[in-house]
Amino acid sequence: PLKTEKAGPAAGDKPVCLIVLGMAGSGKTTFVQRLTAHLHSLKAPPYVINLDPAVHEVPFPANIGKDPSVCWTLLI
Repeated sequence: PLKTEKAGPAAGDKPVCLIVLGMAGSGKTTFVQRLTAHLHSLKAPPYVINLDPAVHEVPFPANIGKDPSVCWTLLI
């Protein structure tokens, strides 16, 4: 079984950066959706950035997503 420890700033850990990459249909969106839900349940909401140019809406809250006012080619 997965051991759940306290998350967030009170845990004293450094922030974690997780980049999710994979082929189309491999489950990236499902994984991030479930991870986001789990972290919200622990009262440690993640900061999520969607940089997939083909996806305009995701089924989880994203802090930064595809915004037509942003020139993404300059950022990538």
